[in-house]
Amino acid sequence: AHELNNYLAITANNAELLVINIDRDKMDKVQFNAKAITENVHKIKRFVDNLMDFSRPESEFISYDIRHLIDDLLFSLRVQPRFKRTHFSIDLDSKAPNLEMDVGQIQQVLMNLLNNAADAVEERIIKSEDDTAKFKRKLSITTTYNEEKEKLTIIIADNGIGMTKDTLSKIFSLHFTTKKGGHGLGLANCRKIVEQHHGELLCESEYEQGTTFTIILPRFQPANQKKD
Repeated sequence: AHELNNYLAITANNAELLVINIDRDKMDKVQFNAKAITENVHKIKRFVDNLMDFSRPESEFISYDIRHLIDDLLFSLRVQPRFKRTHFSIDLDSKAPNLEMDVGQIQQVLMNLLNNAADAVEERIIKSEDDTAKFKRKLSITTTYNEEKEKLTIIIADNGIGMTKDTLSKIFSLHFTTKKGGHGLGLANCRKIVEQHHGELLCESEYEQGTTFTIILPRFQPANQKKD
């Protein structure tokens, strides 16, 4: 639900800006907002399609700048109440080239991981004995590009509740969830998407210390998977 809500938030924000820019006769910005709305409607459709047909999510690969994707995502997240008190640490490799990816799917993966991080931080505040008045919500995103291997590494880390070793061993299992009302598709779908990009999705976690997810993506996809 969080992923869908974020797509809707991006669309709603651009719709509001569209109205403002029309009133101000800023047609260049109107075109930008209209394009963003159209793109997000397509992403919502693809997200719903993937959710409805988990076993066969199809990918459409294009060359895209991961920094642009992350910047757009953070723009929508920062205005949401659950992220407003979060201290973001962002370090994106400026020399990283475009990657061949399905933009909507990779955004879905990042969105899922960031929302999980926010949930974990809130759970730590509720469950732990830390001084909640002094506790700082921390979330970091780091990207590094290995030119020799032609692979990009994305690291998302939080200082949330963390996981026990038993929970950590199950998180990528289909339908496994620790959340009330959860469906257990989120992380299983994330790993499936990353693997369809010939990448890896790894996780390290320590209870009451935090969690780190690592995504490793190749720069290029096999020729038969690229969008014509």
